[in-house]
Amino acid sequence: MDIQMIQEIEFQNQNWRKAHRTVLNDFSDVECRQKFRLPLRKISEIVNTLQDDLSSTTGQNNSILPETKVLVSLRFLATGSFQNPIGDTSEMSQASTSRIIHQFCESFMQHYSYLVKWYSSQEEITKVKQSYFEACGVKGLNDHIEVSVGSK
Repeated sequence: MDIQMIQEIEFQNQNWRKAHRTVLNDFSDVECRQKFRLPLRKISEIVNTLQDDLSSTTGQNNSILPETKVLVSLRFLATGSFQNPIGDTSEMSQASTSRIIHQFCESFMQHYSYLVKWYSSQEEITKVKQSYFEACGVKGLNDHIEVSVGSK
């Protein structure tokens, strides 16, 4: 390889982390509902609440903003997609995306645990599942979907 090509590759690698990250101001309320399944004001509230927990403590120059962490995590949870494509849209690696989602979920559960219900028995899960199927008019699926009891 010639020196110019090596320098160009090194330059691209250095600038990869400096790339534009997703910020909330990039989206309208309609886009927020489409992409993240939440209104803009709710996402903003979550960002403000989790700001301290999601701030980088390493002091690195190119740390990922808490706002970006919230948006990446919400996008992942809203779409049920894989971490690679979610990370790619925000120009970050799959490993970073994984860490961000884990950090977000831990922090979210600390601040918003009252919004999440953990069922302690298979009977509770079956009852809720049946209610959901009846409310949504879904027939014939309840025998084929397995749900296990989660732990907090």
